[in-house]
Amino acid sequence: MTSERLASENPDLDLKRLRQEFDKIILPSKAKELGVTGDELVVTVRGGRRIFTTRQKVNLDLQRTRTFAAAPKKQEAMKRAIRDGENSVIGDIESRLEDCSRLVDALKQSERMNSLEERDTKVLLKSAADNALRFGTELQRIEEEIEKKKEADPLLSQLDQLARTLQTAKERGDMEAAAKLLEENREALAQYESRRRALEPDIQSALHARLGILREQRRVMKAQLQLYVEWSQVLRKQAQEIVGGSAPREQRMKIMTCAQTLGSECRKAEDLYTFKVPAESSSDKSIRDQNALMEQDTRNFDTAIRSMGENTRHLEELLSQNAPDAKGTHRMVLRERDR
Repeated sequence: MTSERLASENPDLDLKRLRQEFDKIILPSKAKELGVTGDELVVTVRGGRRIFTTRQKVNLDLQRTRTFAAAPKKQEAMKRAIRDGENSVIGDIESRLEDCSRLVDALKQSERMNSLEERDTKVLLKSAADNALRFGTELQRIEEEIEKKKEADPLLSQLDQLARTLQTAKERGDMEAAAKLLEENREALAQYESRRRALEPDIQSALHARLGILREQRRVMKAQLQLYVEWSQVLRKQAQEIVGGSAPREQRMKIMTCAQTLGSECRKAEDLYTFKVPAESSSDKSIRDQNALMEQDTRNFDTAIRSMGENTRHLEELLSQNAPDAKGTHRMVLRERDR
């Protein structure tokens, strides 16, 4: 039975159940990465995001906050699909599903979305979530198999660390250090390439599974952006009523400017909807190139979604200040995943 059929038969977004399924994939890898048991792993929520850490680190952080002010949070790059906990693609999909659920509820309450549209949206989101879980489970199995093979070959593990050090130097732009490492370890790196080729089938399978996750992530992001466009149109209609009313001129100008910005972003979003990422149609590109192209595409979606989210929240605040009696109609708290 396909995930689409399963989703159509039960389209409700059971976020609690989905989180439990996502956690089955994320938590074991995160615990291993942090070098702790599952019992020592702690999940907290910051800025709408679920953070994976240890009990010891939580206690240390609490001690620090008593003395030091919190440093500004930097936006972190999206990393591997399963590991890196809150930065994983799986974790990102989970966060976006919650945001989509809030948007669907707001649109339904504002009567912008009818029951059929609500059902179709939930079917799409559940299908994407089910597929991402399937690919995630497969990727977890493959990565564990790769790790076992590396552990069985101590020299391969050492060479793998050397190769990562060399790559880090290149990414940092320290070509002198990279050249020195290459010269001092030329023979060892040649052995590494020979031993690594034995893992290539598994690596290729992992990359295919990861590309599947990225595609489902983009499906969720596309739906999320479309929902933001629909919600922004609700807000812009309310903004027009206030701009044409008797509110103070300064407030009317702020609302009009914000509404115009959202209108411009809606038009830009249409280009993203219709754009077909080359990774979907190019059979001549390597699986690594396809992953890189899909990652770039998701970054474009993420930029648009963040901008829409920030400006819709701004317009919500302005509308609530100028129409307190209608606050319950248009007010909706959409927390940023990365504030």
